[in-house]
Amino acid sequence: MARNSTGIHLFVYGTLMFPFRHPMHRVMCRYAGWVGNAVMEGKLYNLGAYPGAILSPGFFIHGELYEIVDAPRLFVALDRYEGDEYLREIVEVEKSDGMRVDAWVYLCRRPVRERRRIVSGDYAAFRGVRRT
Repeated sequence: MARNSTGIHLFVYGTLMFPFRHPMHRVMCRYAGWVGNAVMEGKLYNLGAYPGAILSPGFFIHGELYEIVDAPRLFVALDRYEGDEYLREIVEVEKSDGMRVDAWVYLCRRPVRERRRIVSGDYAAFRGVRRT
């Protein structure tokens, strides 16, 4: 079945990335198709079982970019999953080919001051998980 393009993107940087095989990744893929690897400006923090991102110019977070095909259903599922701990915002991301696009991302709402920063900005590498 062909998927219709909406031109709307989602950037994920944690357990929703493919290598983690999280059940919510499968739900996400019903409503969005993989575009490729990408980066956004920000800092990444270890929150325990998952990471949290904050905007911070001059630092980079590595993740995956998806093109959304059914935004209403996707965001109902993801907003419920991410809860009050994260805020969904639009940021600029850079694809692996250097092209820049706007994408929705879930940013951490809670204070990160006492949390360990993931200096590489790559949660998969931090957890020793191989990315594609």
